[in-house]
Amino acid sequence: MRPALAVALVLFTAPVRAADTVTLKTPQFEATIVNGTLAGLKAGEAQMVVPGEVELTGLLRVGKDHLLVPADAAAASVAPGQPVRRTYRDLSELPGSTLTNEYSLVDGELVVTQQAASPEPGVHGVEWGLGLVPLEYNVLVPGNGGIRLQKDSPGSFFQFDYPIGWEAQFVILEGAAQGFCVWAEDAIGRYKRLMIRKLQDGWQLGFTTHNNAPFAPLKECSSVRWHVAPYKGDWRVPAKRYREWAAATWKLTPLAAQTPSWVKDIRFLALVGQDTPVLEALAKRVDPKQTLLYVPNWREFGYDRMYPDYTANDSFGAFVEKAHALGFRVMPHVNYFGCDPKSPEYATFEKYQIRSPWSHEREWWLWERADPVIKFAYISPACKAWRELQIARWKEIVEKYHVDAFHLDQTLCIYNDDNGLVDGMTMLEGNLAIQRELHEALPDIAISGEGLDEVTMRYEAFAQRHAYGLNFVEGTWDKSQLVMAHPVSAYLLNGYTQPYGYLGMSGPGNGQVYAAWRENYKHWGVIPTFAWPSVGVLETPSGFARQCLDEATCLTQNRLDADLDGPWAEGVCFPYIGANGVRAAYRDEEGGTVFEVEAGGKRREVSRIVTGATEIALPGSVPGWKCYNKERVFGLDPDTWYAYSPQPRDHDAFHVTRLPEGFTASRVTQTDQMAVVEVRDVGSTTKLTHLFDVATCGSKPFEGDAREVRGPLSNTEDGAQFVPQGSEVFAHPPWKAQRKNAQTGVLEASRTGVAYASFPLTLPEVEGSVWFRCTVAMDKGAIGEGKTDGVVYSVTATAPGMPDLHAELLNAAATAEPLNLDLSALRGRKIALRLQIDPGPNKSATFDWARWYAPRVEVERRLQGSLDLAAAPFTYSLSSEGDATVTPAAEGAVNMTVTMALPGTLILLKDPPQPATLPFDLAQTPFLLSFNSADGQVLDRPQFASAGPAQAAVGGVTRSGLTTHPPDHGLTNVEYPMVLPAGRARFHCFVGLRDGSKSEGCGFRVTINGKQVAYEHKLPGEWSELAVDLSPWAGKPVVLSLVTDSEGPYSFDWAIWGEVRVTGE
Repeated sequence: MRPALAVALVLFTAPVRAADTVTLKTPQFEATIVNGTLAGLKAGEAQMVVPGEVELTGLLRVGKDHLLVPADAAAASVAPGQPVRRTYRDLSELPGSTLTNEYSLVDGELVVTQQAASPEPGVHGVEWGLGLVPLEYNVLVPGNGGIRLQKDSPGSFFQFDYPIGWEAQFVILEGAAQGFCVWAEDAIGRYKRLMIRKLQDGWQLGFTTHNNAPFAPLKECSSVRWHVAPYKGDWRVPAKRYREWAAATWKLTPLAAQTPSWVKDIRFLALVGQDTPVLEALAKRVDPKQTLLYVPNWREFGYDRMYPDYTANDSFGAFVEKAHALGFRVMPHVNYFGCDPKSPEYATFEKYQIRSPWSHEREWWLWERADPVIKFAYISPACKAWRELQIARWKEIVEKYHVDAFHLDQTLCIYNDDNGLVDGMTMLEGNLAIQRELHEALPDIAISGEGLDEVTMRYEAFAQRHAYGLNFVEGTWDKSQLVMAHPVSAYLLNGYTQPYGYLGMSGPGNGQVYAAWRENYKHWGVIPTFAWPSVGVLETPSGFARQCLDEATCLTQNRLDADLDGPWAEGVCFPYIGANGVRAAYRDEEGGTVFEVEAGGKRREVSRIVTGATEIALPGSVPGWKCYNKERVFGLDPDTWYAYSPQPRDHDAFHVTRLPEGFTASRVTQTDQMAVVEVRDVGSTTKLTHLFDVATCGSKPFEGDAREVRGPLSNTEDGAQFVPQGSEVFAHPPWKAQRKNAQTGVLEASRTGVAYASFPLTLPEVEGSVWFRCTVAMDKGAIGEGKTDGVVYSVTATAPGMPDLHAELLNAAATAEPLNLDLSALRGRKIALRLQIDPGPNKSATFDWARWYAPRVEVERRLQGSLDLAAAPFTYSLSSEGDATVTPAAEGAVNMTVTMALPGTLILLKDPPQPATLPFDLAQTPFLLSFNSADGQVLDRPQFASAGPAQAAVGGVTRSGLTTHPPDHGLTNVEYPMVLPAGRARFHCFVGLRDGSKSEGCGFRVTINGKQVAYEHKLPGEWSELAVDLSPWAGKPVVLSLVTDSEGPYSFDWAIWGEVRVTGE
């Protein structure tokens, strides 16, 4: 990382037969190379690498790896300071091949280079690796935004390709106050790969240098110069050395010194449409001069259509003028290599369309969720004519509209193009060229990109950050992956590029999804990003919206910037420092994350997110949460994120002041006419999606041995998966399984097998029943001709000395079917609960995209209990489980104690329900409306959530009824208080998703007094019928509720309740 200076080399060699061993010593460390693999690294008393059974060093051809075969090696006489070379011949299954590894000590670091030659063509790379690094070491990877792999991290195999996924050619093996790093001394930008395996006894790392494609004619490959460097101190010691090397090598300009000069002042970004009232409201909340407006949908053809046509829509010019008048900077969205096949330019540039070096197929962007489908080709930016066309058109936009910046979408996509060099450049060099030439043509225009790496950081002032462990398309996340976020990439890259939130991130109104994004962003120095603000939310922000704006105000008022080399205390996620010496930081503590600022020795809390706690004893409140008293907020779900507010709790508003021990509220909502309190067992539901960190997951071919890991099964060599995705689990049986031939010892293809996840559980000893419950279905993308033939889903419970319990179900459709298992016979015992998928009747794993929806263990018990309510101006009560006894605290008081069967639902009404006259159409009947999140928080004006009369077609059949849209990860509740007639009555309706919906499915639920009486999970398609016999409630007061549940993300949840009626029979 500093200029190369040779130092003395001490070489110990001896004739060997089973292994070729080279030992190199310096005063700082001792390295041992065995058969081309770094099998030992010792610094002082720390043994950082130990020998292991590894097969990493070799020559890589398309479709086949040829690994080093140990052979006799003669003793070498090497003069001090000279490199050590080892040449290996006849690599596995490739007679006539050679691999020469060279080792040297340069500036106190071990340097490894390789040169491989093959008699057969198709050489795409050369690889070497480490033996085993103890699992007590963490692996810090500047990839996927920056992650830390620990021994209990989910997954067993990780692959990072440079520069798309491996953002800097550098990795740290972090021990206690010391460790080592591996980095590539490569100024040009060769394509590379970092491979990491987590084995039972250590980490195994492999490093590959790739040839430039096409590979077919190539017979040789030489590596970059790989460095191995031990260090003492924290992880920033090696990161700083690499950052200094990169800055000197590429002559990087820090953000503070870049042009245009205003880029250093941006500390808040809003992702907006072209609504000028939003701009006016936003200008009252944040400093426009430190705010960048990102406008994705500004072109006449709409978002992502007809590239490279950049004709603006009619309102764009006026929007930019208004934004500038208010002091904002404006950044429209463009694409750096997108070309629509319908555009007139495609015929000219088709021959430069990027191709995969593996399949040789053309590369496209395909977005099938849009209507019509969005599709465009990827044109190599190495093509000079393409760069000239793009820059000329972007220049026209600047001249006409005076925008301040361009977001160049998909700049992280830097492929090893199978077309080879285009106009003398690789695609990586073309990426640099288009940004360099744009900056030269428009020096006063800032550049933004998608993703961030050490290629794109050289010219991009801003960059979007994706999240690791979050699927923004599905709106799902995996907390065990979110917590892997680490600031190593930010440390290397943020000094030159300011990251902001990704285009696909949720706005703060979509609480849990937004909070999931923040779990990554708090470690990466991402500036506050507000996606799609509305006037109403900006005028009266609450919850996460208020926090986002408060953090933006703090950053802009104190002019905070990243403090990468300053103090970094335990628990600090990311530190900042202001121009006036003010310090701030995101900090994790027990029960959540705090963003606080410190000045003059005093700390001030700016925002706080509560998670991992069931209660908090703080003076403020949790917006939308109605369980509290004077001492605390209680009943919280540890798996949920809550936006804490310093606003004192409102004791004059309706709320729950006490719940029975062992119970919490899953819903507390109130309108002027009615309040609903749903009470559930705290321990009644164990969500298996939250237990993957202790699960044993694996795959087993039908012919061969099982391969198991602790934690989710992903990134496996046999293709098997078993991973949590929010409240769901995605699973896939192995499709490239292998077995070891007993006669030859050679690995052979073994087609497919099963994938499974086994959870250790202790079932409670309770009165009542214990059940495993879930629904299962194929992913809708797996359905179609030539795709899946279904999957056998099975669940098995085992306990020592007890018969196994088992249930299974074959499902080949996208319609969810229940899979339940009564576990009551094993109450009070330690069990292993195994979920498994089998590839179905034809033993074909093709498109076996299996989904388990809400897999859980539920305890079902009933008891009488009481809860206390305050500020409850209601006179009438109903309960899902029978009568509820209401005892006022005093005559005329609005505080009360309610005794009822638990778990259950309490409904309080201001006035007694009125008799219903049959028949009646619920779509034409007044109703009470409320919204709540899946975790029970009351939602005020959630985005897109609604209910009202409508007429709509489902499956081509039109019906009148109610249209409802749930909140994101939430519920829309349409409720009808009434007294049913004494005779027989029947509820009937049709349910479906309006034609054109691309929903992943939502739930339609009918309840009577809070008790579910009908349910249907619907995907787009045909109408389904729901019918309920209401005779059990004849002559009784009830609240009939129509609940639309997003059951995850709410995209396209265009729910319709058709011909929804109550009739006499």
